[in-house]
Amino acid sequence: MVWTLRKKIFIGYGMALALMIVVLVWAFIHLLSLGHASDAILRENYKSILAAENMIDAIERQDSATLLVMLGYEDEGLKQYSENESHFLQWLGRAKDNITVKGEDKIINAIDTGYSSYLVNFSELRLFHQIGPQKAAAFYHEAVLPSFKLVRDACVRLREINQETMFKASDRARSVAGRAILSTVIIGIAAVGIGLGFSLLLSHLLTRPLRQVMEATHKIAEGNYDVEISTNSSDELGLLASEFNTMAKKLKTYRDLNIEQIVAEKRKSESIILSIDDGIVVVDAEEALAKLNEKEFGLILLDLKMPGIDGMEVLSRVRRIRPDIRIIIITAHGTVDSAVEAMKLGAVDFIQKPFAPKEIRELVSQVIDRENIDKQKLVNYESYIEVAKSYIGDRHFDTAIEYVRKAIYLDPSRPEALNLLGALLEIRGDLPEAQDYYRAALAHDPTYEPARQNLHRSTSWTPTGNIILGEEKKEE
Repeated sequence: MVWTLRKKIFIGYGMALALMIVVLVWAFIHLLSLGHASDAILRENYKSILAAENMIDAIERQDSATLLVMLGYEDEGLKQYSENESHFLQWLGRAKDNITVKGEDKIINAIDTGYSSYLVNFSELRLFHQIGPQKAAAFYHEAVLPSFKLVRDACVRLREINQETMFKASDRARSVAGRAILSTVIIGIAAVGIGLGFSLLLSHLLTRPLRQVMEATHKIAEGNYDVEISTNSSDELGLLASEFNTMAKKLKTYRDLNIEQIVAEKRKSESIILSIDDGIVVVDAEEALAKLNEKEFGLILLDLKMPGIDGMEVLSRVRRIRPDIRIIIITAHGTVDSAVEAMKLGAVDFIQKPFAPKEIRELVSQVIDRENIDKQKLVNYESYIEVAKSYIGDRHFDTAIEYVRKAIYLDPSRPEALNLLGALLEIRGDLPEAQDYYRAALAHDPTYEPARQNLHRSTSWTPTGNIILGEEKKEE
């Protein structure tokens, strides 16, 4: 059976739910026990105690009625005696129906027998009362009063035996309640402990693969593609780890292939530079345009200030008749307006006078490198920057902006792409937003000179100088 992540989570929460059910069932059982104990007290003892209390009250009132008869209040006494007789017999019947304690039946039989004798003695007392008060008083003390005390004492014993039993039942109920509370607390603590343990185990099982993925992702971001996550489970996290390992291997292969290709293209461009014929130097614009019809050229170094036709006009004509030729502008007199116009017409890059031969070779190498980058295999920050610059040379500014934004997405903390995006926006005439990107580049790297110069130039009252796309590459 495959243990999916969903099943693991369900089992973890299912265990917690099962423990909660165990605690609830355990508490319910003890509540039932307490209910049974309370019901036993009411059923077995309280009814008998209530019957005994009412019988004592009834026979005491009958005794008072007897004295009323002896004192001459015969009608009132007989009425009270009769009412309490029925009252006594009613409660005696209830006591007979609730015999639950050992020895209680004997006491009730004694009450029943004694009360019958008491009724007979009262009837005889009425006869003696007709003979004379003295005879009646003597009979009361000799027969009626002893039978009254006998019945009353039996009722008291009935009450006491049930009270003792009720106290014992109450103690048992208290003991059951104490055990219930203690056992419920123990079961609850055990359930909480087990549930917490399962939760910790489940969280560890869930977060450990995620932590490994995070750590491996961080290593890949740092350029270490030799990472592998252990896949010990068959759930979704295990599949994620397996797919991540596959991705890391593909990225490593892709990175190695791309590096090899970039190195090969670099060597190729260097070879091209070394193998090309010596360039043709012309100082007249008309002669330069005529040479384009005589020979194939791949790159032109064009000075903006030339005798005759202006360098900007030459740039415009060359782009019309030979848009495939890369043109690098040479100037010592450039202004913001001329720089923007040159970029719009398709200039690849700028270089300012004075410069050393080494600097012009490096710039030519960069232009050729940008031309040879495989635009389908962009995997790093630098390649996006170079492709963007190649599109700038083709005057595809919107596409260049797209690649610059992708470079910013790859690493928003580096100033190169931010400065280049600012330059593209300035070329398009959006100076305020361009200045925002220059400031953003300086916020990440206050020492980045191209952004500093672009911002200083664009915010000056009389802006002079060229738009700087980026730093020139230096040979170590």
